Amino acid sequence: MIMFFNIVDIIDLLPEKQSIIHIGNEPNNDLVQYFKDGDFLRNRSDRIVRNNYSELILNDEAPRFTRRRISRFGIKSAVGIGAYGFYQDVQDEFGYVKVPINYVHGYEPPHFTVWQTETKILFDITNPETIEYECFRLTFRQGLFAYEFITYDFKGELEKPFEMEGEHFVTCIGYMREVQVFSQPMSMGIIDIIKRTDAPGGGKFVRFPDMENAINKHDLSKEAHEYIQRIFIDEVTETLRRIMEAPIGDLPDFYIPPTIVVPATPVFLNASVSSEFGTGWGLANLLGTGTWFSSSGVQTAWLRFNYSWDSLAIRYLIRTRHDQNTANIPTGPSVWTLIGIKDDERIIIDTRNAEVFAGNQLREFTIQNNPTHQMFSSYELNITNTFGATHVGISHFEIIFEVPGTVI
Repeated sequence: MIMFFNIVDIIDLLPEKQSIIHIGNEPNNDLVQYFKDGDFLRNRSDRIVRNNYSELILNDEAPRFTRRRISRFGIKSAVGIGAYGFYQDVQDEFGYVKVPINYVHGYEPPHFTVWQTETKILFDITNPETIEYECFRLTFRQGLFAYEFITYDFKGELEKPFEMEGEHFVTCIGYMREVQVFSQPMSMGIIDIIKRTDAPGGGKFVRFPDMENAINKHDLSKEAHEYIQRIFIDEVTETLRRIMEAPIGDLPDFYIPPTIVVPATPVFLNASVSSEFGTGWGLANLLGTGTWFSSSGVQTAWLRFNYSWDSLAIRYLIRTRHDQNTANIPTGPSVWTLIGIKDDERIIIDTRNAEVFAGNQLREFTIQNNPTHQMFSSYELNITNTFGATHVGISHFEIIFEVPGTVI
């Protein structure tokens, strides 16, 4: 085999404002530059075609890694995964790791069911007609914690962890070609896990991070306490120290277990609206491939979308529709707010006034009023005026989330 390369001066690939440059290579052959511009992390990219680097035109683009103000960062690339890295936040001085940086939503998901016995979790997985996955990851999420199981079987049973108990949100992701191809997460909803009663020593187990309280509560032995500190806490502390003391632009060689750092995109659960025009123009049409209209003569409305867990929304998309009965005036919203909802708390995270849509136009909006990066499980689009039509009409609405990696 003969391979040809075109060699170019690296200075041609640098941004105009000189800074420390990190380059990430993606599985789809995207070459991405990451560099600091003041306190913010910027990126530019182009796609490599047939190993030809001389014709690369690196274009500025929306932030891939983070929109936060940072003090330093580091990027590396892994085959089949793409770029991963860390950054340190200027305000809270915490370090953050994200693997991978560029998360792809994936292909059609597998179908699955999960049930339980007293000591086992049983599963039955079926591939979709369009693709054949070779490996599956089952995730049982409860708040900020999750249990994950990897299996190459379509049917089988898993040993139920002794400390696992209560309601867990269950998802399944399929993989093939050594994780280079993966599916969207498929959810089967919530399963109420019954705690095992056959735990050794009466079920005295510790769950991090509330280790001290757990040890005091269950009266674990001094030897058990020292073992946990030595094997777990000391190892994590040493890893974090190596990250934070590494030279700028360099990540130490350390292993990150994939089950800890794989991003978790929230799963859409359901939605509701304030009013509907009628059959064929309701919420169900918007969630499919159709259009939702508010009641006739109503120019104000709200749409609420609920997700599986708290997540950080960074952008959202709206497509409007012409009203053929009103001189083709767009029925899209003109004045609105986007509200994040968590429990009983409602916070306005974006406000828009006098927006204009050109026909059936799809527009993207960046959330501008969430400086503390609050995460919510529900988002509400509250419309108070239209562009001129007698009612509101939207044919597409989508929230884009910042996919979280592991927070250190």
